[in-house]
Amino acid sequence: MSGFVFFREKQLALRIAAALPFHKTVAGSVRAVLAEEIRRSGSLDEVQLYFENPCAQACEFCEEPRRRGRFPSRQLASLLRRSQELGLDLVGSGALAALVDALADLAPKVPLTITGHDWTRHPRRPEILAALERRPDTRLRLQGPSLGFSSPELTRRVAALPGLEWIATTLQSSDAAEHDAMVGAPDAHAELLAALDNLKATRVPILLTVVLSRRALRTLPETLSFLSARRLPLSLQAFIPDEAMGPALNVLAPLDELRRALERAPREALGAIQSVVGVPPCAVPAPLRRKIAPAHRMKGREGTRFGAGCGTCAARGHCSGVPSGYLVALGARGMEPLASTD
Repeated sequence: MSGFVFFREKQLALRIAAALPFHKTVAGSVRAVLAEEIRRSGSLDEVQLYFENPCAQACEFCEEPRRRGRFPSRQLASLLRRSQELGLDLVGSGALAALVDALADLAPKVPLTITGHDWTRHPRRPEILAALERRPDTRLRLQGPSLGFSSPELTRRVAALPGLEWIATTLQSSDAAEHDAMVGAPDAHAELLAALDNLKATRVPILLTVVLSRRALRTLPETLSFLSARRLPLSLQAFIPDEAMGPALNVLAPLDELRRALERAPREALGAIQSVVGVPPCAVPAPLRRKIAPAHRMKGREGTRFGAGCGTCAARGHCSGVPSGYLVALGARGMEPLASTD
């Protein structure tokens, strides 16, 4: 079983609150929640904490923009914002600091990945940074839009964290207009490039992601060349819808279109790709098939399925299939059984 644990901010706060009467302190409750996760999976290899502060972007591949203006999301966002103002959230209550302590005290140490709706713009960012700085032995990974790193001061402070392993962010296109349209925020492309320049200046390891939405395929060859020329490694990530999003016809990337886009990219540009996550081997050129990795399975994500012809594919034993919504929306389009995985 996988030791990967994904906590949403509200979900973890509720679990800590439920444990508090039995364990008396926030720190004791946090350790009890982690112990429960270890019992469930048999191990603990990574903890992701997803902050749910209001996001400045509305990415086409994110579930939240489709719900943000609707009941009950408006009310939940309002309650979360109020709890943050009062210091009753995970940060103000001391739960984040307790989580950092608990993970640093495990042997071997378990990395904490901070993610979510651009945690660099969280209303309690100073307290988040203080919680991360108090334990220099903590293994840290940071991901999200990360546009706050367009500030050189913030970048230098975060880069100084001793346990920082990498910072990850998303670039959907080398074309500014295309990127801004896909993330739903004007000038996001310019801010992101400034953030990348600041991060490179501090020599922090950077991991870039391109989420493989249909629109991203339009400029994917140019994006790969853009990143390769700047010696920025990247990961291609399949768009795997949440169950609530349905087939997401306008976002899902057909596998045959993905394969053609990658085949149009210069060979040296493909060298910038470190991993291809959640994509069947038949959707990529042969040189990329050894870089394919399965996607993390999370509650609320669509299950995966195989097409009718997949039983004869040479990759069937290690292929992750496609999201259920793909077959609903596109059938088996682009799912071509391979005679060999070489």
